[in-house]
Amino acid sequence: MEKSDDRKRSPISLDDLLNIAADPLRRRILTYLATQSENECSVTELAEHLHSQGDGTDRPKRRLLLRLHHVHLPKLMDFELVTYDTGTNDVQYHGDSRLEEILDQIAPMGDSSSGESTE
Repeated sequence: MEKSDDRKRSPISLDDLLNIAADPLRRRILTYLATQSENECSVTELAEHLHSQGDGTDRPKRRLLLRLHHVHLPKLMDFELVTYDTGTNDVQYHGDSRLEEILDQIAPMGDSSSGESTE
């Protein structure tokens, strides 16, 4: 992950960064957004990508869309890591170099969870 823009915002505490990175689905969301042109895509495209990766279950994509809309994107918005325009259905990643460093350290460890967060 290499695309942080570290906007002028309040610094995110280490505890908050670790909490964000602790969720496997949020890690996948952030990694995907960071690889997109201008760090942006539609929520539908994001959900399709995440769903295509599978999580070891047969959960419907609709459930994933609901979790993105009601849980994960709002949490990432709270820390100004993404903007989510519900009118256009677009999500844009704004990055944070410290979070990206954490994600880069976690990535080689793999992901033994199902991808379903408890939040």
